[in-house]
Amino acid sequence: MKVTTNYNLKKPDENEFFDLENHFNHNADIIDTVLKDNKDIAESKAPKSHTHNASDIEGLSMNAKDINYDNKISGLTSTKAQGAIDEVYDKAKSAISKANVNETNILQLKNELNGQIAKGTESINSLLSKIN
Repeated sequence: MKVTTNYNLKKPDENEFFDLENHFNHNADIIDTVLKDNKDIAESKAPKSHTHNASDIEGLSMNAKDINYDNKISGLTSTKAQGAIDEVYDKAKSAISKANVNETNILQLKNELNGQIAKGTESINSLLSKIN
């Protein structure tokens, strides 16, 4: 598994099982903490008597659809933050769906194997009873 350079966000490889709690939620917690820390630092440095509205700051957007995102490192196709978030979410849903299918297939194989073992045991017991 790879991690990002600056914040050690987890980047599971395509062939790795995606774990919502340990991958997506882990990354979301790191991002949330860094954003809050940055907000606290910014608020502590700004004088209380001096205020701005978001519209006063040129180029500031609070809409993730408008924020550019450098996708060269991540391998995502979107160049906007909201698109990147949507892609990660879709990949997580797809991975969970594949995991659920794999779990179902494993349970079916287990049940079939148990049935075959039971039949084999019956056959062995039948043969043993004929020998005795």
